[in-house]
Amino acid sequence: MRATACGVRITREMVKSHRVADSIVEAAQKNGSDLIVMASHRRTGLARAVLGNETAHVLANSDVPVLMLR
Repeated sequence: MRATACGVRITREMVKSHRVADSIVEAAQKNGSDLIVMASHRRTGLARAVLGNETAHVLANSDVPVLMLR
């Protein structure tokens, strides 16, 4: 069953920014979101050091609950 059929309102927003995690946290606060859903790509080593870990940053800085999926 789709979330919308159960009365769950889903919004999507596309933001162009170099600070991805900060933009996600700001958009969730601005829109009064109840939940942030993110996927983790499980980067390790050099890829994680270069690309950062956006999901971890959102988890650490958001007042809005975060659901992390693999």
